Amino acid sequence: METIPTPQEFKDAIESLSPEQQRFAKGFRSMQLESTLFGICVIQIKPQLEKLLKLPAESLTKEIALSQHLLKLFMEYQIPSDLLSYDGPDKATSFVPTPASFISASSDALAPVVGPPGTISFKIDTVRKYANNIEAMLTEAKNASIKDAQEVATLGFMSDLSSAPKPVAFKKAESPKKDMRKKRKMKKKSAPSRNTSSLSAGKVSSSVRKPSPAPPKPTPKASPTPTLAPVAASTPTPDVAGVIERAEASNAIVVPGDDDLYDFTAVPALLEAQYDEFDEDNALRPTIISAGSTWAKKSCKSLLSKPASSTLGNEELKSAKNSAFDLLDALTKSGAIAVDHAELHVIVAATHCFDRTLMNTVVQDNVNPIEKVERSSLILASTIHGAPAASLVSAAQLSRVEEYNPKLLSPPTEQSEQN
Repeated sequence: METIPTPQEFKDAIESLSPEQQRFAKGFRSMQLESTLFGICVIQIKPQLEKLLKLPAESLTKEIALSQHLLKLFMEYQIPSDLLSYDGPDKATSFVPTPASFISASSDALAPVVGPPGTISFKIDTVRKYANNIEAMLTEAKNASIKDAQEVATLGFMSDLSSAPKPVAFKKAESPKKDMRKKRKMKKKSAPSRNTSSLSAGKVSSSVRKPSPAPPKPTPKASPTPTLAPVAASTPTPDVAGVIERAEASNAIVVPGDDDLYDFTAVPALLEAQYDEFDEDNALRPTIISAGSTWAKKSCKSLLSKPASSTLGNEELKSAKNSAFDLLDALTKSGAIAVDHAELHVIVAATHCFDRTLMNTVVQDNVNPIEKVERSSLILASTIHGAPAASLVSAAQLSRVEEYNPKLLSPPTEQSEQN
């Protein structure tokens, strides 16, 4: 909440400015006064959903699962309402049960249509059939996308496997003991005997000079063949826009009659004039109410779960806002259908400021703060309700309040009645 200067403080601040600067300051203050209005619109979803789908009133009261299914299709997939609304006869006709009169309520069972065409049960089951058909098509598109992603991942895995280096073959190195035994045998064979001739000795000597074969060097172990873990295919968002064409929204906008219109933006200026006339202490300040950047949300994940609290930041608020506007766009067909069950709450705030603390106001200033706040409350109430302040005070307290606020409780003059 943010307060802005009082009417008298604003007049004193712009008194020395040029006419151009004063006009600019007045225009800027008018925008500030419009910002003091804070509106909250509450729309009943179930009656609007029944009107959108051409269903009778109160027909979705006990259809909780169907209502949640329809809202999911509108908010997550932006399915046009024309693909889900009832398009059969409005009145009940003669009905003979046939195999074609059974509508699939789920993928596992068939639910018979209760009643002839045109009845409430028939209309609800028809809408349920349309919703199940759309859900089946979305599931098929999702499975196809998952299958394509898995094939791409498998092909990538096989290509990586084929380009991997082949393993190098190597011989097992012999143990040192076995190698020493081979060397000893070779020395015994190469040693010269006493009865050998010189020629044979030369051959033996030459054979002795011949170096013994070196043991084979152990080759380094080949690195194992790299194995690639299969890539998990992420579930892609189905391209619903390519499968389902959006219905063309009508340009007709339903506007209420002139008698139902009320300009709430004129309330701040009217309060400004009342503050300037009746606020003798110059203590009432218009207040701007703004929504915070962090919201607290309480919700239930299911019907049987307990309420859980969560905090919504900027990204969560942006996502929730987009979902709300998507749902509003679907429920109204982009503004072509009027919202019958809605409430608009407009809040306007003002702050009564004291120059001192409560005790100092009573003791030092010798002022009764209760009487001052009563006067400010009467100024606001009489302006909002459009009634004289005297009619808003009980008869037992009227004489007391009139004694300290004669100007506010005096009967209106002819000029004020005309205004």
